[in-house]
Order: sequence, then structure tokens, then C-alpha cells
Amino acid sequence: MPPNTISLIQPLDQGIIRSFKAYYCRELVRMQIAAIDATPPVPLSEVAKQITVLKAVHMMKRALFMVKPSTIENCFKNRFVIESQAEVEEILDENYQVSPPSGMSKQILTNLSNDDRTQCYGELTDTDITRGIKSDDQDFDEDDHAESVSSEVSESDKPVPNSLAALNALETDSLL
Repeated sequence: MPPNTISLIQPLDQGIIRSFKAYYCRELVRMQIAAIDATPPVPLSEVAKQITVLKAVHMMKRALFMVKPSTIENCFKNRFVIESQAEVEEILDENYQVSPPSGMSKQILTNLSNDDRTQCYGELTDTDITRGIKSDDQDFDEDDHAESVSSEVSESDKPVPNSLAALNALETDSLL
């Protein structure tokens, strides 16, 4: 590939990746400074060993959020023509009328007006609410009730996790 063409083909190379790397390095330096400033100073070799994949992903996330929208816009401005906000608003303000094919206008209007006559909401009266509750009570099966009670008892027998286990569970769930 000829030199200096990658930035034209891949606009991310024009500054987004460079900015992302700088912010990621800043996060690494912050972690190292925090380790040095800790009460018992931690050697930098130990800090490097403490970086897990999860910590690296979190640092990458913070670094990516620090990349400014103007940086992203400038990278794509040179490669693609970006319409100004005034042009976009002008297009949105225009009212485009599209006429249906001949013979279909009556059918389309009929189908569209069907929705106007359909009742899709309404207020429930007290009698409607009580009638719904009574019908739900009659449909309630005693076997389902017995199963739910036994599952509640078995869940309450489980031991309560300690703080470290809860923190680990939160960290792993935040990636999903």
C-alpha cells in the first residue's frame, strides 16, 4: 500500500486512535501514581501485574469516553462531506407529499382511518378492576402456590455473600 494512504482509507487513523491511546496512557499513569502515593508504596512491576483484563477494559472505556466529539467529527470531515446543521434542518422542515399509485388511494385511506375508530385505551372503573382481580383469583392454581412457597424457602436458606463476593459479582456483571 502506498505511504500515507491509510489515513484516507481509514479515518480513525487520523486522530481518534491517537487520542484514545493518549487517554489510555493517562489512565495507566494515574494508576501508577496512585500506587506510588499509596501508604506502603507499591513497586511499578507489581502494578503492572495487578492489571487484569477487566481493569484494562474499564480503563479503555474511560479513555474512549474522553475522546471528544469534535475529534471524531474532524477525522471524518476530511474524508466525507458533512452537511451543516442548517441544511439538515431545512430538509427536515420541508413537507414531502407522496401520492399513492392510482386506484390505491381509497384503499389506503380506508386502512388508515380504521385506526381512528379502534379504541386502544380507556379508563378502568372500580367494578372493572374488582372483576379482574376476582377472575385472577379464581384462575390461581394451588399447585403453583405450593411450588412458589417451596422455592422461597430454599432461596432463603442460601448463605449471604460477603462484601468481596458481592463486589466481584458487580464487576463481572457490569461487562454484560
